Order: sequence, then C-alpha cells, then structure tokens
Amino acid sequence: MRLSQLAEKQACELILLDQIAYTENIKIVDADIRYYLNLTNRPRMKDFIYFDIPITKVGGQETPLSNELLKTECLREKALNYIVYYLTRE
Repeated sequence: MRLSQLAEKQACELILLDQIAYTENIKIVDADIRYYLNLTNRPRMKDFIYFDIPITKVGGQETPLSNELLKTECLREKALNYIVYYLTRE
C-alpha cells in the first residue's frame, strides 16, 4: 500500500513539473546540460540536485547517457528552480 502511494506521489510530482515547464515555456540549452553534469561531478554539489541522477553504470560498465534523458532531467530541475524562485521572490 505505501509503495503504491509513493509511486503515485512521484508520478504526480514529475507530471506537475513537466506541465509547469510546458506552461511557462521553460527551455533547455546546451549550457544547462553542462552545468547539470558539472553538479553531478562534485560530491557536495549533488545535494543541490533534487531528483536522482540517472544511472550511468550497468553491470559494472559505464554507459553513455541519452541526450533526451539529460534534457528531461535538466528541464525538471530547472522547472523546480523556477517554482522555488517564484515562491520566494518578494
């Protein structure tokens, strides 16, 4: 029961962020992806990323990340930052 509630909460969270990104016309540029990847390289900076970093190892081997997967993750992080900014501005 709790597992299904958690899955539902996470799905709603992702759908909401995707909808806000679409509605507010938030776009991702190549620099956003570079900045996101730089955050993932520094252990202390990983704490600033809300969503889990995509898995890059399969069977102990490094695998390349899809460009679309990176864009989606960056877009969600950017939408979340937009929400935080919007709620905390004066």
